[in-house]
Amino acid sequence: MATDKLKVCIFKGDKVKIELRKPIKFGNQKLCAGVWEVRSEMLSSPQIDYFLVVGEAIEKDRLASVTKEFEARGYSSRVLKYKSIWFAGIGPFRVPDPLQMLSHHSVYFFPEVKRPAITNVIARNISNGRTVQLPRHFYVSPEEPFDLIIYNKVGRGFHFEFEEKQNYEGELEFTVGYDGKLLLINHIELERYLASVISSEMLVSLPIEVLKAQAVAARNWLLTAAIKHHIGEPFDVCNDDHCQEYRGVRDENNIARKVIDETRNEVLYYKGEPVDTRFAKVCGGITEEFNNVWGETFYSRSIFDGPGTYDMDLRKEDNFRLWIEQPPPAYCNTQGNTEYFEYGRKYFRWYETIDPHTLREIILSKTGIDIGYPIGQYYHPRIYQVLHSM
Repeated sequence: MATDKLKVCIFKGDKVKIELRKPIKFGNQKLCAGVWEVRSEMLSSPQIDYFLVVGEAIEKDRLASVTKEFEARGYSSRVLKYKSIWFAGIGPFRVPDPLQMLSHHSVYFFPEVKRPAITNVIARNISNGRTVQLPRHFYVSPEEPFDLIIYNKVGRGFHFEFEEKQNYEGELEFTVGYDGKLLLINHIELERYLASVISSEMLVSLPIEVLKAQAVAARNWLLTAAIKHHIGEPFDVCNDDHCQEYRGVRDENNIARKVIDETRNEVLYYKGEPVDTRFAKVCGGITEEFNNVWGETFYSRSIFDGPGTYDMDLRKEDNFRLWIEQPPPAYCNTQGNTEYFEYGRKYFRWYETIDPHTLREIILSKTGIDIGYPIGQYYHPRIYQVLHSM
C-alpha cells in the first residue's frame, strides 16, 4: 500500500483562481507569477445517460436477481462495469447535475457518456486581463508546494463553507471531465494523503490514540467506499466531505505524519474483507443501522454511544423528544468535558424549527423532488417512510 498512488480531485467546476509565486509551465504555455483565473468554456454540451445504482458485486452473475427484481416492477435495467466492480443500474435518466443534487446523499449514479462536452480552457491574468488558451489536458509539477496556491472552498454546500488558500505536494493534473467541468487532480502517495486527511478532519491536539483510530477508519473508508463515490470520473476521490476532507499540505504536521507512520498499512477486516468504516466527527448519542443508510452489512449495528445500554425505542415520538430534551450520558455529549472536545459541543444538541410544509418546499426547490410528509422513522431517528399527499 505504501507505494500506491492516489488521484484526488481537489477542484471541480467552471473556474478556479490560482496564484503563482514564480513562472510555471502550464502545458505548452508558461504563465508568469501572479493571480490567474483558469476556466473551461463550453463549446458543445455533453449527452449523458445516468443509471441509478441499485446493486454492486465483484461477479456480474450475482446481479441477475437484482435486475430481474426491478424489471418486474417496470424499470429498465443495465449491468455496467467500473474498474473491478459490476453495478446494476436502473434508467437511463437525464439528470442535469446529479453530483450537485445528491452530493450529501447515499445515492450513486453510473454515467454512460453518449457524447462528451467540447470545451476550451482559458487562463486570465487578473491583474492585467491577459488571456492564454491552454490545452484541455496537462500536468503541472511545482518545484515546491508553495509555488502554486489554489483558492479553494472547504465544506462545499454546508453551512460552514469558506474559502482558503491551499497548497499541494506532488503532481497536479489539469483536465476537463466528460461533462465539461474543469478538474484539478492531485497525484499523491496514499499514506501521504491520509496524513493530510488526519490534519484536515481532526484536531491534532486530540490524544494520539484517537488520531490513530481515525487513521485506520480513514484508510478503511478509502479501500471500501471510495470506488462508488465518483463512478466514471478520472479520479479516485474528491477533497471535501463528500469523500474525506483533504486540504493539501496547509495544515499537515509532524503529529499527523507520526500517526500515519505508526498505523501504516493497518486495515480493519471482517471475515477476510475490509470493513466499511464510515465516520462522523460529531454525533447525537446513538448510531444508525448501517443497512438503513449505506447498504447491507453484518458488522455495523445501531449502538448507544455511552456506558451501558439505552433501551427506549426512539422511533416513538415521546421517547425521541425525551432523548433530545434530556441528553443521555453519551460519550459524544461533551458538555463540561475537556477542551479537546469543544468542537462537538454545539453539534450534540441544536434546535431549528421548520414546519413540514416549509421543509417540503425547501427540498422541492433545491432538488426538484417532492418528498411528501414523514410518517415513519428509524432508530437514529432517520425518516424512512413518507406520505406524498395530505
